[in-house]
Amino acid sequence: MIAGTVFLLSILFGGGALEVFYVDKFEKGTKKYVVDKERKSDILGDIKVAKKVIKQFNKDRKKQLKAYKKLNALQSTT
Repeated sequence: MIAGTVFLLSILFGGGALEVFYVDKFEKGTKKYVVDKERKSDILGDIKVAKKVIKQFNKDRKKQLKAYKKLNALQSTT
């Protein structure tokens, strides 16, 4: 019960989940520590694709938020 309360308070006041996976540091670490060239190129290619997908997702999300803000401003919206 106490652990649950501490967890709840940490989520409420701590800003939610912590971001553990940093793409920039992962990319630098991959370039530095991965020895096998084939694996390195595969990992860097996957990172590149992931960045493109994340960028497109954020762009679409911004468009949707703008549309929601417009709808929210209208009084005739149900």
